[in-house]
Amino acid sequence: MSPRDDNDRLRDGDLPADPFAGAKPMPQGDANPEADALESLRELPAECSDAEREAALHEVARILAGRKPLALACARTALAEEFTRRKWPSPAKLASEVVQEAESATSHKPSSTSDGAKPAAHGLQDPEPWPDPVCAGDLLEVLVALFEKYVVLPPGASLMLAVWVLHTWTAHVAAEFSARINITSATMRCGKSQVLKVLRAVVRRPLKGDGMTAAVAFRLIEAYSPTILLDE
Repeated sequence: MSPRDDNDRLRDGDLPADPFAGAKPMPQGDANPEADALESLRELPAECSDAEREAALHEVARILAGRKPLALACARTALAEEFTRRKWPSPAKLASEVVQEAESATSHKPSSTSDGAKPAAHGLQDPEPWPDPVCAGDLLEVLVALFEKYVVLPPGASLMLAVWVLHTWTAHVAAEFSARINITSATMRCGKSQVLKVLRAVVRRPLKGDGMTAAVAFRLIEAYSPTILLDE
């Protein structure tokens, strides 16, 4: 089938109820990452939140990371068909983005993480460590200034947030229990979402959890040990 015929088929919606039925994933040893990736999509409910869909796509990209080009090309077609069946916008483009994420993860995929969690394909990986020692006091001052620059906070809140940010980078090796932050305000539109935006830029492995189900949260926490940020 030519690429033009394949695109026409996707556009016209001429798809089977299950595009993976009868598919034969390309084996590689005892592992079968393609089947695992497709199975993870099958487990996703038809009516899912944006956070659940984003988490599922990251998981698919992680599973496909390291596969050969031919396997990725087959996966791209199967993913586009599944996205079309689910009526997700721009299915072919979305499938290409997932495959590109898998290819990108392959090019600089870490062998392991400091806490034993699986390395994430995108968004949940740790940055390259700073080559020189860092003074925690100086870092706290920078973080306090960052929060005070972008958010109007009550006295002491900027320091508390700065300390909590450092906690997210050390809790996996230095603490058995972790403190949670509950951001409240007397009225709406007081900057709670703005605080989350700043936190997302500086905490370890940030993950938006809006609308995330318990099952998805459990899988992501077990795999990546992320910092989950919830907005109302």
